[in-house]
Amino acid sequence: MNNICNHLMNLGAVSVLVLGVALAQDQTPQPAAVPVPAQNRPTPVTRRPLNPVRRPTAPGAAATPPAAPASSEPLEPTLDKSMLKNKSTMPGLKYKKNPIEIVLMDYALVTGKTLLTSPGVQPLLKNEITLESQEGVPLTREEYLDAIESVLSMNGIVLEPFGEKFLKVLPLKTVRTDGIRIQMDTPDGGYPEKSQVVSQMIQLKAIAVSEAQKAIEGFKRPDGLIQTFERTNSLLVTDTQENVNRMLEIIKFIDQPLVATEEVHVRVIRFAKADEIKKRLEEIVAESQKQSQAKEEIKANTSGSPGFTRTAGATSPLTGRPLPPGLSRLT
Repeated sequence: MNNICNHLMNLGAVSVLVLGVALAQDQTPQPAAVPVPAQNRPTPVTRRPLNPVRRPTAPGAAATPPAAPASSEPLEPTLDKSMLKNKSTMPGLKYKKNPIEIVLMDYALVTGKTLLTSPGVQPLLKNEITLESQEGVPLTREEYLDAIESVLSMNGIVLEPFGEKFLKVLPLKTVRTDGIRIQMDTPDGGYPEKSQVVSQMIQLKAIAVSEAQKAIEGFKRPDGLIQTFERTNSLLVTDTQENVNRMLEIIKFIDQPLVATEEVHVRVIRFAKADEIKKRLEEIVAESQKQSQAKEEIKANTSGSPGFTRTAGATSPLTGRPLPPGLSRLT
């Protein structure tokens, strides 16, 4: 028991000694940092940006051009209000590879209306057009606007009035779903010969819609629309005014009732039997048909040797024997 107590006391003394040494090391002052002279400081290394590595193109392959910087300059119309003071004449058309968006800006400036552009027409606005009028030839306001409307129509863009102060700019392919008006009545004398797009309902009277559609299909633009309504026997046509005029003319010409070529006569039989009269009339008709066929057999030759004509079942007048099929000698 005494040995154990002595051993524990020795361990405690060693532990106290080790703890004291550790505390003494923590309180030892650290040496101050010595400043390094400027001439001995290392020069900072400046990293230069690496040039992009150009990969060699394969033989025969077209080199990829560098991407052009995006232009941040806003588009401006070619006209200004000072050029529109003379209302009787307009400045000449001077569009040479201009985006359609600029042409629409000028159209809005001339008409004084605000454009409501459909999202579906956005891809078409960047298309470039060329439209130049002749030098020294003045244009009226109507001629100026008609020329722009025609070019826009050729590029699949429709201008639809919306109220008195706005214009809808719509793609022709989806113009029906964007609220274009449907004309139920045909205007007297047709539409003006312009490139504005209209949606016209055509009511047929004597022919089927399939026949009418087949007749006017060739007058439709590639992006024009024709819809049939068999129940009401009518057509809905969406195209330019000038094309709709051609279709209306064709429909008016072919939509006619069939003309009767036979006449019906009614006779009251007083003394004879109806069956006997019917039998006699059938004999007369059959005899008349035979005479007509005989007259058709005797005709000039269209081919073959001179003096022969093509018939059926003929016999030789000399021997009475049947001749080869299709031949008969004339005397």
